Amino acid sequence: FKNNPNKSFIKGLLAKLCRRQLIAHNVCYDAAVLERLCRDYEMPSTLSPDWPWYLDTISLYFHLSQHEWQGQSYSLKNAQVDVLGWDSRGDEELVSWLKLNGFSKNEMWRVPDNILGHYGCLDAQSTWQLYSHLTPQIEKPFPDTWNFIVNEEIKYHYRAIVEMRFRGIWVDEAGLQEYAADVTADAEQIIAFLTHDSEATPWIESRSEKYEMMFAAKEPPKLTKTGKVSVRWQKWNDKLATFNRYEWLNFNSKQQLRELFYGALYSHTEVKPVFSFSGEQRTTKAGLPMWTTTIQGPNERIEHEWFSAKPEVPISKELLPKLGMAGKALHEYNRLTKLLGYVHSMLDSLRDGIHHGSLRPLGTMTGRCAGNSYNLVDGVESKVNLQQLPKDYGYLKCLKARPGHVLVDADVCYHPETEILTKRGWKTFDKLNKQDYVMQVNHKTLEGSFIKPSRIIWKDYDGALYTVGNRRGSLSVTSGHKMLYVGQRHKTR
Repeated sequence: FKNNPNKSFIKGLLAKLCRRQLIAHNVCYDAAVLERLCRDYEMPSTLSPDWPWYLDTISLYFHLSQHEWQGQSYSLKNAQVDVLGWDSRGDEELVSWLKLNGFSKNEMWRVPDNILGHYGCLDAQSTWQLYSHLTPQIEKPFPDTWNFIVNEEIKYHYRAIVEMRFRGIWVDEAGLQEYAADVTADAEQIIAFLTHDSEATPWIESRSEKYEMMFAAKEPPKLTKTGKVSVRWQKWNDKLATFNRYEWLNFNSKQQLRELFYGALYSHTEVKPVFSFSGEQRTTKAGLPMWTTTIQGPNERIEHEWFSAKPEVPISKELLPKLGMAGKALHEYNRLTKLLGYVHSMLDSLRDGIHHGSLRPLGTMTGRCAGNSYNLVDGVESKVNLQQLPKDYGYLKCLKARPGHVLVDADVCYHPETEILTKRGWKTFDKLNKQDYVMQVNHKTLEGSFIKPSRIIWKDYDGALYTVGNRRGSLSVTSGHKMLYVGQRHKTR
């Protein structure tokens, strides 16, 4: 469309498309593009009862595929080879031209019309072939699934996702900026505690003095050959006048934190591999080996195990809170800086106070959507993923419903009569309190430990419950709840 200045031709083509039943591979993307073009060329919206999209071949592919195998992809280019048996992917000519001319796929509009047209024809041809190949495998053998895909998933679920992209979520921008200021102030208080009142203060002071001396030693010549004050010296002097002796510290640097905790405050024994009963070193599903060490502090002794490619004691969110007051403070500081990243990403994504978020329907087998950072409304990259919003009330309360609409907050929970193991025995969820320690399981090692929940959330729920169990017991959860199970050869998912 960028290469074609003939607006009447484009409007005529859009009118023909919107009057037909359309099939696509990834309807949510193509429907958003078509909707944006209709708006750009002042055509009627496709988000009407006459929604033109009939079927999504990626949905057929998804429902027929075995899930969760490594390297799995539902892309049309992979399906061209894996399902349709083509000798090569349909984008090879286009990709070669882009690489040869130094362009990215976001600049496809620069590609010559003959190459771009051929690429589009191959996409259309393979989509039709995929539809013809997959439809007979679902329509008659699985009529209920076929009816769900055609009459519910495409018509309502996918259209809602596309509409949400364009309607967007209203964000209280002033409130979010005020919240960012509060979080920043909390983070600065932690830095003040670490640099003045914690067990880490002597090390910080010593390191800061070292870098202050190094900076002073780098003083350049004050005068030039002509006797004038040099620009380089003036910049150095200006920086010296505003010198912050703590500016050399980076509390998100794992290297600096290792120097602090494992060089100054704590010591640790030799890092050793952990072996299984069969005599082999224990590993994760990804093949990472397991290590163990004993961390010794002035008043505490910590046995720590972890998975890593290298036998180096980690600085992790699990370990930091165990390393004294400084470790707890740094753990909270890291949480706040991560939260600030979410806040600033949301603020940067706003267009007139609206966040046009994106979701992809192929998330989980339970129907939970996946997040998508690309915003098709105005074609810009966003760092906000709606499936990864922080569970922080100060942040979430700034998200508002558009006038005449409601904002639905969908979360996952257990039934209140489900039992959970605490240090004081089994309890139902409705009997839990803030003082209880509950059992958690490491999904990599299947080892259990007790932990105090950060929050206990109660919400009204009106929807389906899913019950799973065996002879030993059962539990009920809401839709979309993640579950841990042990498969063949004790592999966990």
